[in-house]
Amino acid sequence: ALTAALLKSASGTFADHGFTAFLRSWQTYGFALTGIAAVVLLENALQAGPLAAAQPALTIGDAVVSLTLGMTLFEERIRTGWWLVPEACSALLIVVGVVVLSRAVQHITVASARAARATEGSSG
Repeated sequence: ALTAALLKSASGTFADHGFTAFLRSWQTYGFALTGIAAVVLLENALQAGPLAAAQPALTIGDAVVSLTLGMTLFEERIRTGWWLVPEACSALLIVVGVVVLSRAVQHITVASARAARATEGSSG
């Protein structure tokens, strides 16, 4: 999310002031460094434990941080009033979908391992 915020700022500099200003902007190098750091952290998170533990936090956390950065740094606003009902329903569906899908991958992996062990046991 921080990488995206820095990229948006650097892109704005490019659009407003050109390529040389883009190269002189600290945000250009900031998004490059945070992008590298994000890939390293993501790799460590995915290797640290099962996908069912890491994936929901990564997927949902990225969206929440992105929304927060957009509202605080770029003065973006979410619609209020009756729009909050479909927004809340959509957010709930995303959370449920991420959790269900990440657990489904774990169940498929476990079922595949059991089938492989059963095949090895019957052939040996």
